[in-house]
Amino acid sequence: MQLIHTLDIYTIVELIGTPKEHAMTDLDHVSLDPIDIADELTVAINELSEFHSSSEKVITVESTKLVGLADIEYPYTCYRVPGQAENACKLTSPSDLPSQIRDIYKIDSGLNNLYAQKNTLLIGVQACVWSRYGKSGVATVSGMSAMKFNTTRPSTPTSQHNKGRAFDVKLQGRMMSNGSSYDQLACAYLCMYCVEAGATRLIFSDNAVVDAVNKATGKSVCIALAGHKNHIHLDNR
Repeated sequence: MQLIHTLDIYTIVELIGTPKEHAMTDLDHVSLDPIDIADELTVAINELSEFHSSSEKVITVESTKLVGLADIEYPYTCYRVPGQAENACKLTSPSDLPSQIRDIYKIDSGLNNLYAQKNTLLIGVQACVWSRYGKSGVATVSGMSAMKFNTTRPSTPTSQHNKGRAFDVKLQGRMMSNGSSYDQLACAYLCMYCVEAGATRLIFSDNAVVDAVNKATGKSVCIALAGHKNHIHLDNR
């Protein structure tokens, strides 16, 4: 594990405030007393000193062995986010993966929320690995969480996406939403891989697939809900 001494944006804002709070503009004409400025700077210096003496890691680069990848380790980066108990671990771009495993998943075009709690990330990636080398093919990651988890879906505060515990996948062009191109068996395999990777809840809109996966795995993890025809939702609660 390697520590990189770089501050994330939330830490920088926490330490020095936003530009709006502290920067003087051309329209500001009130000058602060030097003693008041010095007092504010002293507080900031003390905060920086506490930060540098802390053993808490702001950014960590980690790697984990996944089942099916032999000795090739999956690399990923985790970030400390102020006010958040769990680190935000980022899904690694395929182009940044070791050359041998750059095809284990794709990322949906335009997806910016690429973070999750560590265990959720690794469960999702493991499912993708099994799908890639199994019977459903390359999966596309279509939904995760924002770096600050609780800002992901403000309109649905109870969503596991707001806790960094959700990982959505799909088979491009082969989901229920694709009509006659729907590959039901491939989606059943992908659901099964998610469950076997460690998902504690899985949501998909095909009742037949849900029932079959629960029966085959012997686990009552899958549930059928509307709104999940174009992706499979993995939870790690």
